[in-house]
Amino acid sequence: MKEQHNFSSGLTPEENLAADNALRALNLELKHGAFVHLSDDAPPEILQQFLKNVEAFESQQSAPTTTVAKRIGLTAVPAPDLLPEEVHEEIDRLQSLLEAQGILLIRPENVGDADFYHFIIADILPMEVPEQALPGMVSVFNYGEFYPDEKSIIELAVEMFLLDLLDMEFPFREEQLSEECRTDNEAISRSQAMEKISAFRSLYDSIAPVGFHPFELLQPGNGTYFTFGICWDGTVDGIKERHEGLGICQVFFEDNIWKIQGINMPGFKF
Repeated sequence: MKEQHNFSSGLTPEENLAADNALRALNLELKHGAFVHLSDDAPPEILQQFLKNVEAFESQQSAPTTTVAKRIGLTAVPAPDLLPEEVHEEIDRLQSLLEAQGILLIRPENVGDADFYHFIIADILPMEVPEQALPGMVSVFNYGEFYPDEKSIIELAVEMFLLDLLDMEFPFREEQLSEECRTDNEAISRSQAMEKISAFRSLYDSIAPVGFHPFELLQPGNGTYFTFGICWDGTVDGIKERHEGLGICQVFFEDNIWKIQGINMPGFKF
């Protein structure tokens, strides 16, 4: 979009800039369907730069695309079978080329060179992206989002279970539970675990989760366990009870997902 100029002698420079911003926002809405709220509190200079960035971003969405490999100047994807001593140097070379084009990769500490190199050549380099990098914009790709580790998957399963357990606005989803659940010392069925959950929820007029902090994944040989810190409030007859402390959840891999077998946490267990 060309710069807008308003030569009306009746407007101050700030008012001219505000009018220009309004025209830019209207153009974005008409051309791209992007509604932009212009705050009266924000300095017009900041709004103008923001609108320019939005314009550049929207224009890039319809721009020609190419692969990451071609954008960083590679004529062919690097060989997948490098010697171990060559991999680290090649990773450094590729990351430098990627960063020069505004592409940043996040590598977890526990990911080795071979796995990270495979991630670059198999997942990142063939990816379709705009031909030109947008000035000032950085695209971030996290290895862990492409290849989540077992701990992250179990942590998510436990967190979702706890959120559902403590959300009384909706029925608890029993498919999160294993077919065979466990108390401290005996096996129980999924339906028996559901009875315990229903009885627990019926004790309170309302329940509010306050905090969750994941700790360790434990696999001592007799099962898989996940430890966490938790804080939640339960209200009965207008009186709030706070429950806070450490919890442990037993999980089991069933039907290709991790399911809950047992829980022991402040205020509830089965």
